[in-house]
Amino acid sequence: MQNCSSPDGPALLEALRPVFDLRAIRPVVNISIPSIVNVDFVVVGILGVDEKAQLLTTFIMQMLWWKNEFISWDQKQCSAQWITVPRKLLWIPDIVINEFMEKNTAQFTPYVVVFNNGMVMDIQPVRVVSSCRLDIYTFPFDIQNCTLTFNSYMHRISTLRIGRLYSEENIFNFSKRMMATMGEWELIGIKALQQLQNSSNNEIYEDLRFFVRAVFR
Repeated sequence: MQNCSSPDGPALLEALRPVFDLRAIRPVVNISIPSIVNVDFVVVGILGVDEKAQLLTTFIMQMLWWKNEFISWDQKQCSAQWITVPRKLLWIPDIVINEFMEKNTAQFTPYVVVFNNGMVMDIQPVRVVSSCRLDIYTFPFDIQNCTLTFNSYMHRISTLRIGRLYSEENIFNFSKRMMATMGEWELIGIKALQQLQNSSNNEIYEDLRFFVRAVFR
């Protein structure tokens, strides 16, 4: 547990310095136990569909949650339940979107939120240009179904498991509210599927797939 020399932000930041020195390693006390990274997102807008290139462009708020077991402090002693710190000071899970076809050009967020129980919240805006098998028979009036697959780039299930905090219904409702007055595409459904996959070296990794359905208004 981190001990603060005084109940203020600078003292808490100083108490966390030993944790920052450990940022190169996965933040678990027992390395045989996998970290759990919860993945959620909200669709802010559907920016466009390229039927010829089979690309969907969406703008999402990606939310990752995980526990850093090296972090714990007393809220009363340090006078804070949470603190924001530069992401470069902490271990960050390498969660990627498999269908990504272009570099994310959304505004970079340099900070994460760290809570006194060790939970870390990372919220990032992401402009996703993703490959998508589009139905173009009566484009754009067909219902389009596209997939966003989240998984770790390096970690297998022995070191990292993927979960989620919010239900499909909550993600869909949050997204509908965010998109209420945006664009010509209407979001009509979001479904999720969690799967175990075999890697090329016969290890097992986990992915979380979201199926996004939209129609032209």
